[in-house]
Amino acid sequence: MIPQKAASVPAPPADDAMARAVGMMQAAHRITTDLMQLRDLDAALDAVVHGALSLGFGVAVMNVVQDDGTVAVTTVAGPDSVRETLLGVREPLALWQRLLDACEDWGALRFMPHDVRIVDEMNEWVVTEGEPIHGLGPWFPDPSRSRIEPWHPEDSLFAPMYDADGALLAVLCVDVPLDGRRPGPLQRQLLELFTSHARVALENVRLHQAAEQSRAQLEREKETFREAFDASPTGMAMTSRRPGLEGRVIRANASLARMLGRTQEELCGGTLTEHVHRADLRGGQPAWADRAVTTTELRYLDAQGTTFWVSQSSITVRDANGTPQYDLVNMMDITASKSREHTLEHDAQHDTLSGVANRRGLHAHLAEPSADESMAIVFCDLNEFKSVNDRWGHARGDAVLVEVARRIDGCVRGRDLVARFGGDEFVVVCRDITLTQAHDLARRIEHAVAAPMTGDLAGLRITTSTGIAFGWPRSVDDAQDLLLQADQRMLSTKTSR
Repeated sequence: MIPQKAASVPAPPADDAMARAVGMMQAAHRITTDLMQLRDLDAALDAVVHGALSLGFGVAVMNVVQDDGTVAVTTVAGPDSVRETLLGVREPLALWQRLLDACEDWGALRFMPHDVRIVDEMNEWVVTEGEPIHGLGPWFPDPSRSRIEPWHPEDSLFAPMYDADGALLAVLCVDVPLDGRRPGPLQRQLLELFTSHARVALENVRLHQAAEQSRAQLEREKETFREAFDASPTGMAMTSRRPGLEGRVIRANASLARMLGRTQEELCGGTLTEHVHRADLRGGQPAWADRAVTTTELRYLDAQGTTFWVSQSSITVRDANGTPQYDLVNMMDITASKSREHTLEHDAQHDTLSGVANRRGLHAHLAEPSADESMAIVFCDLNEFKSVNDRWGHARGDAVLVEVARRIDGCVRGRDLVARFGGDEFVVVCRDITLTQAHDLARRIEHAVAAPMTGDLAGLRITTSTGIAFGWPRSVDDAQDLLLQADQRMLSTKTSR
């Protein structure tokens, strides 16, 4: 409150000093007690200014530091004319701080005598007699001045409130002592004590409001999360990390329930592991079970046993002490993209004409771990195939290649690989087989290929030369050596024919 002074309020006749002192102490105690129960800032500020009146003043004004760096008059107790004049007035915080520095120290209070005032926009303080005091350093009044002299209408008494770091929070200004005198020691001490309690009460109110705002914000965030969780088009689940409840589904959204062909109620209380494809479990646990943050691709089974692929991300949420509370799991169905990926991978490793593996697929198969199994490679080359193309044309020759691939594939086991090595050459790779079985397989292939053609190929007859290599490859290089041996033995057989 640094605007011009409001009209003075007439002081009532003096009462008995002791009775007034007791009354002020009782009023201060009562109001302080009430203050501590308040949780609304406006109500607390109003209680402070009215509590100050009970200490023997006719006017009390609360000036509160604002976020924009100003100090605003927020609450006024006293005559309506004073309230209308002062309410809402704002002044720079720096001006207030310099004003308080220029005041006379009355303990925790600050007193500004009527003969020091602001005279211009430069904020210079002058004594009425004229000599300006530049720099706004502390102003020391005449030590002989009586502390019980009459209250001058231009006197000002401030009770500043500071936080724990010494920053100014607010200033309580009181005016018009009811006994018409400058406050004596008892009244000042009561005002100091009341101001101290008021500051604590106001800080409690602010802390309470901040806590309420934080709780409200947290509830809004929780509600936003719940809405996003429930409405997410991808599958969402919250699974417990608490001891004894690890992996249990706490919450599941409708999208996840549809993906798994279950109801949300059926999912809650169970585990996601129950629905993971057995091939993607490791030691009975899903691959993400031991990591705090994961992104992985794996297969799930729905209620009908249908397999589908998901891209799954999981993050562990912890409490303030760092203890894991739950995992937030997000799943996106990628079955379609996996199917396209599988198709592309299949096409890259298979012969577009015959449908069996191509040379790339053959080498990829040879690079797979053998697990100390035996391996036999049968290398096949069609005899006189060039004459088929020359006499019947390439279209008929392609049809012959397709039929030969089909016949060779009909001779092998499900785990064996048939590949078109190139042109009219085919390779069969068999694992966990004996040499005798490999020779039997080569004979079956020769007989199957030599059988008369039918349908559009009727009248054609083709034979094949085979070469066999057998061993226990321990590396990719060993497997490639077997392939080379089988090729050389096939050439030897072909030459001998």
